[in-house]
Amino acid sequence: MIIALFKTFRVLNLFMMALCMFLIRYFLILPAFRTEAIITGEYPVHSDKWHFLLLVIASLLIAAAGYLINDIYDVHTDEINKPGKNQIGRKITEGMARGIYYLLNAIGIILGMYLAIHAGKPIMGVVFIFSAASLWMYATQYKRLPLSGNVLIAVLSGLVPVIPALYEPSFYPNIFYTLVFGIFSFLLSLCREIVKDIEDVDGDERSQFKTFPVRYGITATRSVLYIILTGSGLFTAYILHLLFYTNNVINFWYLVAIFEIPVAAIAYLVSTAKEKKDYSFTSNFIKLTLLAGILSVIPFYYYFLR
Repeated sequence: MIIALFKTFRVLNLFMMALCMFLIRYFLILPAFRTEAIITGEYPVHSDKWHFLLLVIASLLIAAAGYLINDIYDVHTDEINKPGKNQIGRKITEGMARGIYYLLNAIGIILGMYLAIHAGKPIMGVVFIFSAASLWMYATQYKRLPLSGNVLIAVLSGLVPVIPALYEPSFYPNIFYTLVFGIFSFLLSLCREIVKDIEDVDGDERSQFKTFPVRYGITATRSVLYIILTGSGLFTAYILHLLFYTNNVINFWYLVAIFEIPVAAIAYLVSTAKEKKDYSFTSNFIKLTLLAGILSVIPFYYYFLR
């Protein structure tokens, strides 16, 4: 059953989530604090590593619970879209799955509330309540509707790089930089969710889901993807111009090429995809692009913050 739970929790996705939060803290937030300390002579108040670790754990627990409730409500659809992969009803009973779901959410929300109070921003505890409620609404209702479920999951994905900053009030004047990663994550995650809907269109149609590809067709869905990808490219170009156009460290146009080529590649993959496996490959490519985008905080640190 342990292995079945690990499969249900999408451990690789959870690892990427934790990695993102660690990178944001140790390659952006803390280096910014050190720079401020050099300038002002005073190191900003910040959470210690143990409280940050609790923040990561709380986030992972909420995400794992989300995967669990999603599989509980997707048993019949997954028999068509992903035969043999859903562990609910096979190696994990639905009753046990629901019990674990409630336990994970309870621990995650309690930890989130405690950390918000510890940071002096009790209102931030709402983030974990919102996340848990959103994942439940997605699994039970919104994933069956056109775009609303996609947007909801993309918003939660965009929150991941922002959460470490939300729990560091001293970083609020510089939160713009984490918001950049958050918006980047939102846009690409939205593309990925829509691509996954195209990939699962057969099972969703038989289950009477009203996802965008089921309701409006794949051609129209591709058009939506092109619009989002164009927005992603323009947003990326604008941010690069805003932050790096006048820098003397690395050529601005090299940066544009590095960041825009993957977006163009995604558009190409979408335009040429024909079979389920093609959309599966496109989905995985977007996930790798997301990972590369988050990893870009490392060279940013070495070039500008070290």
